[in-house]
Amino acid sequence: MTPFLTEYMPRSHIPLALTTDSISQQLDLTYEDVGDPDPNPIGVGRSYEFSLQLFSATPSRQTLSQLAVVHTKIPQLVSTPDFYASQKLFGGRWNLPDTSTTGAAALEKRKSDLLDFYVAENLTNVSFTDFGTMATSCTHTTRHVMTGDTMSAASDLWLWMSFLRPGLADVFRMAHAMTRHLSEVDFHHIRPFAGLGSRHNVSHWGDGAKEARVSGSTLKRPFYYLTTDELVGDLMDYSLQADQTIMTWDPLRKVFPPPPPQGPGRLRIGPDLTTLAGNWFTKWERTVG
Repeated sequence: MTPFLTEYMPRSHIPLALTTDSISQQLDLTYEDVGDPDPNPIGVGRSYEFSLQLFSATPSRQTLSQLAVVHTKIPQLVSTPDFYASQKLFGGRWNLPDTSTTGAAALEKRKSDLLDFYVAENLTNVSFTDFGTMATSCTHTTRHVMTGDTMSAASDLWLWMSFLRPGLADVFRMAHAMTRHLSEVDFHHIRPFAGLGSRHNVSHWGDGAKEARVSGSTLKRPFYYLTTDELVGDLMDYSLQADQTIMTWDPLRKVFPPPPPQGPGRLRIGPDLTTLAGNWFTKWERTVG
């Protein structure tokens, strides 16, 4: 039995993860530098699961060891890649692994190598707020400004699609952990940044890049429909607040004068408009569609 618990700890302390510096690094022409806003964890969260195993007698050490494996890798019902492909899941614009030609085989190897590299790069983030954080890197020893990979690059969607094609369990668990992290720690659910996510962070909420595309519902859809996890369903509802919050935290506020408070607001077509439309589409899809 694995119940989901919500714990309210009004006096708990969240370590304030700051940026690497407290002065501008000449990025103030955009929105990704320190300040405006300063690092602030208000509105982020972190969930955890509590597993309860019942026994009629004291279990043996061997039994406890076996249960430890089960409870750290919770079994998950999934279907086969063939079935997912036959149902054109998530639009069907993907295919099963194809090595029928030399060119196709080369592409498959390239995909597999990239996935192996990404998995190997991200096996050590196990702390409470870091679990599910994926690093962006150029090599195994040189990380791209040591940032956490967020939804702005859609890496989680790539991982979910990579799971669907060969059905690999380790890829599923990595995609699962990453989506949970992005939906909780990198997403401001309430208060001043409600509905927005933190983007270019050394330590999660550590800079001024608050964007709708990091918290968008569209990229959470594979997690939600493959697991039926209603916690993520609730978090997708929180993303609907971005429509209003983006009026205050305009992502181009350091480039152009602010829009009038009464509107209209200012949206970029790719990062903002498609995200907001996707939030409402997903809400419609889950309730009416």
